[in-house]
Amino acid sequence: MNTKILHNVFIATANEILDGRYRESIQDLGLVGSLSGHYGWHDTRLADLDIWTLMPSFSNIGDIVKIFADLYKTLLKHHYPDSIILSEAVDGPYKPSLTSDRSSIVFLHVLPDTLATYRNRSPFTRYAWRKYPTLVTPDVLKRLAPTQPPSMTELRAGRWGTRDLKAQIQSSQVVYTHWRGSDSFSIRYEMGTPQFSEFCIYSILTTARNACRSLGRDEGDRLNNEEFANFIHARTTCTSVLEAVYAKSQSRRHGHDTLDAKELRALALAWLEEIWTIVPMLG
Repeated sequence: MNTKILHNVFIATANEILDGRYRESIQDLGLVGSLSGHYGWHDTRLADLDIWTLMPSFSNIGDIVKIFADLYKTLLKHHYPDSIILSEAVDGPYKPSLTSDRSSIVFLHVLPDTLATYRNRSPFTRYAWRKYPTLVTPDVLKRLAPTQPPSMTELRAGRWGTRDLKAQIQSSQVVYTHWRGSDSFSIRYEMGTPQFSEFCIYSILTTARNACRSLGRDEGDRLNNEEFANFIHARTTCTSVLEAVYAKSQSRRHGHDTLDAKELRALALAWLEEIWTIVPMLG
């Protein structure tokens, strides 16, 4: 599937929803991450649409996820009639389980926020998302972002910093917040699940990008994953980011059951220590 086509179907779906009866329940929405178009377009077996959704409350989140999935599936069938549509409202770098069959899957990953919950997100998340336009007020994420890059202290000791991520990975389990209807609840994912493996990959890629952001380098926001991994390797000879990008690519092509969870855990823990030796090389 081509990500530009999937992106355009998202725009058509979102505009229909914003013009419909759920308009009062959605203040704004837009794509963040790889399907935003910021990093260019490519073909993929798994398309992960991270849909940031700003709402006055979470009272209608279940209805919105369902109507979005139904409408998106209807519009997408003109391009990819055999694709599988999955949808869920989950906070964090969550991915559904993929097996090694050859199905094409679109995951509509709704990331719900009120203004209050968004302001409570990690400063690095808000700073990273400043570059993504939304559909109602295109610069809202830029206006809600910190005016300066978060510090190295934040990267080490802040929420979702290296210390926090290391503690979660060392425990061999991660916790995500899910929504059903208007209710939120937590699910714990242990090592061996696709969600834990994804968290390990995320920890490497995100902290590497955030190190560049703290240093005022634009590579953390400008380059796609492959380009960014090559940049880190060229500057430092470190291979951890290259290995994380390769694991991410393998999971998309062949399924999560091809990943070695123990190796990913060890790679992530080693990186979360190693990053502090390579930061001076990035400056």
